[in-house]
Amino acid sequence: MKTQLFILALSAIFLYNQGLSQNPSFSKSNQYKIITGISLSDEDLYILNQNNEMKNESVRLLNMANNTFIEVNQIKEIAFLSKNYNDLHSRALKKAEKLEYIAFTAQFESLEYIELANDLTYNLYKKLIDELIIENKSDNKRAAKELIIQSQDLYDKSKNMIEKAYENDTYSKSIASLFEAEKAEEKAIQIQEIAISLLIGFDYEIEPTWLANLDYSANLSEFNNNKLDQSLLTEFTIKEKAEIDFTYQDEEETINENLPEIKNTYKVQIGAFIGDIDEDAFFGINPITMENTVNGYTKIMVGDYNSVDVARHSLKILKETGYEDAFVVTYTEGIRVGMTYFIINDQLAKQ
Repeated sequence: MKTQLFILALSAIFLYNQGLSQNPSFSKSNQYKIITGISLSDEDLYILNQNNEMKNESVRLLNMANNTFIEVNQIKEIAFLSKNYNDLHSRALKKAEKLEYIAFTAQFESLEYIELANDLTYNLYKKLIDELIIENKSDNKRAAKELIIQSQDLYDKSKNMIEKAYENDTYSKSIASLFEAEKAEEKAIQIQEIAISLLIGFDYEIEPTWLANLDYSANLSEFNNNKLDQSLLTEFTIKEKAEIDFTYQDEEETINENLPEIKNTYKVQIGAFIGDIDEDAFFGINPITMENTVNGYTKIMVGDYNSVDVARHSLKILKETGYEDAFVVTYTEGIRVGMTYFIINDQLAKQ
């Protein structure tokens, strides 16, 4: 395990050096000042590496979601134009609904990675601050302690915002609320950086949050006759009595009435850990499976349910047992696609 941490620590150093060469402004960032101003352990560097990987993954998922929303708009436009062709119209709408669900799921998963990255950074900074306060004898210690209280309060509020975000009645509202919650987490982390700047003595620079450059809006269009491409209308008029096949982009298979239904199953994730897992710690909980990630984490999963309602009931019991951070994960045809959010209009997730 130590060898693995050492290798990952070297990777983290390489990534930061590479980032410095490609982006000279990084040397002026507050995080760089903290990295160079404090002696970090291999574990600390490993955490920084994980933080970077999780943020990269969140951006990849967000880009996938945005591209999928573009496809949804294209297919919805076809559905609108083909409203006089009942079979094509219904199949196009069905395809658009499934793609829309995939896009929103990718957005949720992206925000989950950002939350995990923020949790890693927040807890690392918290540990560093605790160590610095013990060693620090300057007059800035009191001011740093007050900032720590502010940061903790804001971070706790952000977690409450995340919990309430899932009570919204639409996907887009939940995403918007989660986005605001993650921005609050980042501001709490910035307050931590101010506290560290007081304790180790560097000039703190006001910076935009990392999320400031990301867009989590769905950008779904509403179609009406004033918005439609006239060339498409002409094309459908010419083909009015012809047989029209609807094919989704590069897919070789034309969508037809015999398209198999997507099968979803559900599990409850109760934790994600690095290193050896003591299975006795989960005695009495079954069935349990473990999933290993490329980042070195082992995810502990409970159950394998065909019904989202049964999974939700299991989640309630596990939370009451003490696993307060547990959540339900959706698997489509056995492939993990992300967290499941219980929203009033979540009809697709229950199919």
